[in-house]
Amino acid sequence: MSNNKNQKFFFIFTFKMKIIYVKIFFIILLFISCKEEVKVKVINSDSLKESIILYLDSSKQTINNISSLFLNVKENSSNYNKIIVETVEINKRKHFVVLLEHPLPIFNLFLVLDDSLNLLLRDNSLNGYLTFTKHSVGDAEYLQLTEKYKSLDVFNLTRVSFYKKIGNKLRLVFREHISFITPKDSVTCNITEFNDSVIVCSIPKSKLLVKQTLNYKYTFDELLKIYSTQQNYMDNLIKNEINNFSNEFSSNQILNKKSYLDLLSERLSDTVEIAKSEYDFSIPPEWVSLDNISFYKILKKKVKGSFFVNKNLGVNIGIIKIPEMENSEDYVNANFTIQKQLRNYQIRESEVQEDIKYFTQAIEHQCNGIKYLIIIEGSKNIYRKNQEYFRNILTSFAINCE
Repeated sequence: MSNNKNQKFFFIFTFKMKIIYVKIFFIILLFISCKEEVKVKVINSDSLKESIILYLDSSKQTINNISSLFLNVKENSSNYNKIIVETVEINKRKHFVVLLEHPLPIFNLFLVLDDSLNLLLRDNSLNGYLTFTKHSVGDAEYLQLTEKYKSLDVFNLTRVSFYKKIGNKLRLVFREHISFITPKDSVTCNITEFNDSVIVCSIPKSKLLVKQTLNYKYTFDELLKIYSTQQNYMDNLIKNEINNFSNEFSSNQILNKKSYLDLLSERLSDTVEIAKSEYDFSIPPEWVSLDNISFYKILKKKVKGSFFVNKNLGVNIGIIKIPEMENSEDYVNANFTIQKQLRNYQIRESEVQEDIKYFTQAIEHQCNGIKYLIIIEGSKNIYRKNQEYFRNILTSFAINCE
């Protein structure tokens, strides 16, 4: 009997000791874990660049907070000319500056974020080759962005933009062309004075375009937070020269006749209806129309026609009238393997041809001796994502041959 009691006591004692040991073990683990330092991932320019490239190369539309910076407008990282992420100190605080340069302006992007990755500035209205630097003017600090690009393949332009931190955001406070080079002349705009209240510009006399030195100033508007002027001689001069220019039009120019100064403003109508004596055509208003232009870089022979350019999408559409005794094959390297019925006549289409970055397609309309060739070409990725949009534009064309 006593042995049973002893065994029971020993069992109970052993079980309680095990519980005590387990509790002590967990207390020791808790103490050790509290003593360990919590590792926090440090955000720097290298890690931010890695995250941006990961997002660009991913099929996912959202990766952390990176996707909100791009508004889902992106290409594979290998398609960009440059991807730069640098740390810059503004008002004694660390900021990240992100610059992406792409052959198509729609993918160009300039971003500024604070050290917590809050977005302070997004500018996607940029063209050509891009660089940036930091400037101090008195106590104020500015970021300067420089764009160098071509227009109509013959004009070389340089434009500068200044951004200043106002409150908790960076704002575009000044933008001006400082260089305009034509085949026959060269015009420069020098900034001779720059402070918090005024920017003074001077355009020296040039060979042909500027008859005498022009001086004008921008004053800072405290309400709009921007430098403005009533006498922008430089932009007026450039606009006149480009609008008066008549020559051959290149498909792979960076900017076109009207969009280089962001003249693609919103219109009230949703679609522009183009009714000519021989055909009808409907196209959204954001496309710029150029008439009587030679579009020769993707054609086998030179011919003039009407062209529609969408700078933001990087896509062009050309409409060319073919002489009655000639064939569309004389103008394009394409096989018209697809036939469709439209109204009272048939049309011929080529397959969409693609290379690494670009696509082209040719469509022939012929009715009662009237023959038109439509060519669409541009960014392959944009085309793939918006095929229905482009198809609606192309199918709106019809010859009036009834």
